[in-house]
Amino acid sequence: MSNRNGEIMKTSKEPEQPNCFNSFFEIALRIVVFIIFIHLECKPAFKRVILPEELWMYKYPPTADYVPSVFLLPAAFVVPFTVIFINYLINHDRYDFFQANNAVTLSLGLNGVITSLLKIAVGRPRPDFFYRCYPDGNFPTNYSMECTGNTREVNEGRKSFPSGHSSFAFAGFGFVFLYIAAKWNIFNEKGRGNTLGLVTSIVPLIVAGLVAISRTCDYHHHWEDVVIGSFIGMGITYICYRQYYPSLTNTHSGKPYKYFKKVEQCSVVKNNINHNGETKPLINENEKDSKWI
Repeated sequence: MSNRNGEIMKTSKEPEQPNCFNSFFEIALRIVVFIIFIHLECKPAFKRVILPEELWMYKYPPTADYVPSVFLLPAAFVVPFTVIFINYLINHDRYDFFQANNAVTLSLGLNGVITSLLKIAVGRPRPDFFYRCYPDGNFPTNYSMECTGNTREVNEGRKSFPSGHSSFAFAGFGFVFLYIAAKWNIFNEKGRGNTLGLVTSIVPLIVAGLVAISRTCDYHHHWEDVVIGSFIGMGITYICYRQYYPSLTNTHSGKPYKYFKKVEQCSVVKNNINHNGETKPLINENEKDSKWI
């Protein structure tokens, strides 16, 4: 399209990238959230009173983690980022790349803070708390309930509810499920009958479920801790995902909201170019004073 002087007018086909200020704010916010999470991890939990007749619930044998934290936490971060990066290499969609990273980092950060706050506030003992509190297995005859074990182990033993492994597993792998399902339109008419896509999108949920179940098998959590932790992780990741992407039932579920906003702006500009090559103002003089009413 050209103007009166024969100069070609360029119309943007791709939405512009996020400005520096917005990107800085998004990054700074997430750094603050992660710092709060790390700080909370060092805080002592509430010391809940344990009656002698309740001890049977906390005398399960101490065992090693079936899924150690040193493996789960990196996986909860690396796997979503890897899937997002692979999608970027295939589609070269920078806007989706930025929005997906915003969603998953916010989800993992908020999940960590909320899970840690609940652990500290509730202070529920783990199933193996007795042997954390009394490593030699000898219960004091005066029922003083003063622990003789390692202080750090005892404090961790009071952080059973909710399960952090479960919440992080579903926050990280749950996001991968949402992301893949949206990209392949699994839950709208575009992707009906896509068996490969359905199975692929469900695999991350299966992995998260197995991680959650493992926490009851190694006697590090009660079943209620695992169930609530899983709901917290999946709930937070879904809320954060929906801040940047439409519903999975939307036929354009794979595109972030801001993509549509920029496309709409480009469309408005294009529709306001008259046949003489002149651009009409998006808001005329009579509308300027009333457009915010």
